[in-house]
Amino acid sequence: MSVKQLPSSPLKGLLSRKAIESSSSAGRLLARLGLRAVAPFGADSIVFDAGGYSMLLPVSHPLPRYWRGFPNYDRALPRLVRSLSALTQSKEFVIVDIGANVGDTAVALLQHPATFVVAIEGNDAFLPHLRQNLSAFTNRSAIIERFIGPKTAESFVVETCNGTAKLIHADDGVESSVDMIGLDEALALSNKDDIDLIKIDTDGFDIQIIMNSLAMLNSSNIPIFFEFDPNLAKPVTGDAWIIFDTLLDIGYSYGIAYVNTGEILRCFRVNDQAAIDEMRAFLSSATPSAYLDLIMFKDVTRFDHARASELAHFTGIDTQFLIIPQ
Repeated sequence: MSVKQLPSSPLKGLLSRKAIESSSSAGRLLARLGLRAVAPFGADSIVFDAGGYSMLLPVSHPLPRYWRGFPNYDRALPRLVRSLSALTQSKEFVIVDIGANVGDTAVALLQHPATFVVAIEGNDAFLPHLRQNLSAFTNRSAIIERFIGPKTAESFVVETCNGTAKLIHADDGVESSVDMIGLDEALALSNKDDIDLIKIDTDGFDIQIIMNSLAMLNSSNIPIFFEFDPNLAKPVTGDAWIIFDTLLDIGYSYGIAYVNTGEILRCFRVNDQAAIDEMRAFLSSATPSAYLDLIMFKDVTRFDHARASELAHFTGIDTQFLIIPQ
């Protein structure tokens, strides 16, 4: 998971290096935020108490203040996995985490004992923390230290800032620092034949990764959870909204949309143009930093199960017998 700019909160800026180093009450500040400095990573890293489990983060990583400013932030996917894994009964539930960052999403997913996470991350800035965070789950996780993306003659470099990273086109004459592989190659490297869910969070490349993987996705029944940010995707993909028709063409007929702060926006059928138009209107009227997280399904059974579970979570109402209009 990458962490991008969210709307302002009272906690914004509390974790800046300057604030921590200059404050005479730095220890109390860290404690109040559920953090503590840690060796061997020293002053550059903190341990974040996520409520029941901990993870190692760079001190500049904004996840702690986002969790405190936005209580639903980054909580949807672990809930969905717990819900969907109930349908697999005793089977191992395998998640491919593309853009694993420091492992914050992977660690959250691994709190459920039935999960196995294939964490894919190519950024050297994140890999030490990712390895450390998954070190307690060596029998239930694998790390693939590569970038997923298009294989082209174009050159890309990595731009890393404040807990997130993105690939940008290199200037003319600058050699690419990024070696990309396709999603199908990554799945082969994982040595996992039966994938239950794919999560993509690559700051602008999400749509392109899906478009490059259509043949594989067409022959599978794997739900996809991905970041939908039309503004960020535009330099890479152009019109990101074509992804709905593209996914519908290969069988993805159902979806659940979340606001980037974690609240559920709507459950929808992909062939419902009014629903797509309403999501477009929402993003057009929201702050420039707003985007959506989407989970897309082919299988109506999985969709109905996830939908009922999510609506029950947010409303406390059992919705298993409620059917959305055709």
